[in-house]
Amino acid sequence: MTNFVGLDIGNYKIKISQIEWRKGKPVLIALGETDTPNGTMGSDDENQQKLLASKIEELFHESKVNTRKVVAALPEISVTSRLEIGFPKLEEDALNEAIIYEAKKYISYPLEEMQIDKMIIGERDVNNEKKLDIFWVATSKSNVNRFIKICKYADLEILALETESIATARTIKNFSQQGEVVVIVDVGSNGTEISVARDGILLSSQTVGIGSDAITRTIENSFGIDYIKAEEIKRTYGMNKEVVNGKIADVIEPAVNLMFVEINKTINFFKARLPEAVPTRIFYVGDGSRMPGLIDASNTSLNIPSFLLNSFKGLSLSSNLKDRIKSYSGIGFNVSVGLGLKVDN
Repeated sequence: MTNFVGLDIGNYKIKISQIEWRKGKPVLIALGETDTPNGTMGSDDENQQKLLASKIEELFHESKVNTRKVVAALPEISVTSRLEIGFPKLEEDALNEAIIYEAKKYISYPLEEMQIDKMIIGERDVNNEKKLDIFWVATSKSNVNRFIKICKYADLEILALETESIATARTIKNFSQQGEVVVIVDVGSNGTEISVARDGILLSSQTVGIGSDAITRTIENSFGIDYIKAEEIKRTYGMNKEVVNGKIADVIEPAVNLMFVEINKTINFFKARLPEAVPTRIFYVGDGSRMPGLIDASNTSLNIPSFLLNSFKGLSLSSNLKDRIKSYSGIGFNVSVGLGLKVDN
């Protein structure tokens, strides 16, 4: 099995996880995180890319990983994905052409710039005709090439590129029962990814424009304070109605309720279109999910068991990490851990 590191480059943090399989069990042998240099994420400027690459190199050195091979994640905001229910069953070439035709409806860049991949997640009989349920993901070739350049500057070899939601679905597999369908809510800085997965396989994914930064700005504007203070208040009090007479929770609630509306739409979609795959639990991941009161609010509003996921709990730890890991939060390592769990590269 190839030895590699899961690399997650976010807007604010770069995170890495290296996992080794011992007797069929995943063991976390190295991890680390560092700040993403401001303005480097998504930049096409060569100097900015080299600055980001140097930061990644430093992190690899500090984390004492033993390989330069990586599986990396494309930011969800840079990809387009869609679940197609009841798609015609065609020969492979014709099927690919039909999916590209559908994808053209949702992308804004030229077709020749599109890089697309598909997963067939089910097959059914509809009026005596074979139909497929297909999940496809598309991004621009320039987006892929940007990541390849950054890794080349950092002297890294990319084995595979995935989306954040595909990686997180693999992490969730450690916590869900066989055949169970779950909703994954990844609260990021610029948006929230709402995905549905079964047995570590992604069934659907969508991004909604309600992220952790937007909630912080709401607090900032409502109370006339600076961003740093607003972020501190959000992380400390969140949706706790027992503090400041519930004023902070009242300010945050409308944005969070919009997120809940989108989650509920996703659940209802599966109830109506794919009743054999209705989600039974919700897992919240990502640093933005640590906001106090979020899980309780989710349980109340959505009436479905909701949990905050610590990605480390499904893993054994190498002896050198048992003390060091206390410095990290497993809540925000869902992507790098999921990348690290990838097998059969």
